[in-house]
Amino acid sequence: MNDPDICVQCGAMHATCCQISPGREESCFPLSLEERRKLERCGVFISGPRFALSSNSKTFLRHLRRLFPQDALALHRLFPLDASHHRLALTPRGHCVFLGATGCMMRMEDRPYYCRLYPFWFIGKRLSGFASSACLAVQCSPSLTGLCSLFNTSESALWDLYTRLRVAWGIDHHVEM
Repeated sequence: MNDPDICVQCGAMHATCCQISPGREESCFPLSLEERRKLERCGVFISGPRFALSSNSKTFLRHLRRLFPQDALALHRLFPLDASHHRLALTPRGHCVFLGATGCMMRMEDRPYYCRLYPFWFIGKRLSGFASSACLAVQCSPSLTGLCSLFNTSESALWDLYTRLRVAWGIDHHVEM
């Protein structure tokens, strides 16, 4: 889905969606068991761990509730406070361990659902986008239609990914658009 050219250009200009400020790891998205298994099997060589264990802190849960405002009960059940979850591993500088000089080193189908969806998201059943001033794609195509075109995708393909994320994370079993 993602246009590697725009993402590579973005990475050459500034920090990307694959980088976070050290100390802000609580805002990283969780990985499902399915996603961790894909990461373990993907053919990319990295020298350290592929994912890390993080606590289900209040800040982490607040971030999840912003992403899934209608799913507070499911989130509470799946990510109880003071338990833990897995997320992608980061370098000491806050880069995803799979971020290479030309972008993500993983094949698209091996990437976590959240990575494959970004910069798109759904609020309820309505397609939305993250308003990231650092995302070159968002700067080049501020409309959702333009972004879909730029990434050669459609709302139905994005809904499929979003639904698969929800199922993989255990939020629900299947949601029709």
